[in-house]
Amino acid sequence: MMPSLREDQAGADELTNNGEDLCFAPATVLTAAIRQKKVSPVEVINAVYARLHKINPKINAFATLTEEQARLTAKEAEAAVMRDDIALALFTASPSQSKMCS
Repeated sequence: MMPSLREDQAGADELTNNGEDLCFAPATVLTAAIRQKKVSPVEVINAVYARLHKINPKINAFATLTEEQARLTAKEAEAAVMRDDIALALFTASPSQSKMCS
């Protein structure tokens, strides 16, 4: 069963800017937190890359990182949040990855 919007908003209220919380929070909770301006897209990207730099040498999950582009996009999303253009902010602020297999 999927969580309700109310549950996501409650999760956003409990979310801290601790990097681990941001890395393990469901996307719906991050969305609610960004919408409520409790956390910024830049903070989310910073937390994701801090964790990635910590664990990737051990697990080798990513060969190519686009950190500079991710930070630029997060800043654009943060500016959209401040303009209350939430749709654009949420579309551009979601960390994602792809893995190419050959």
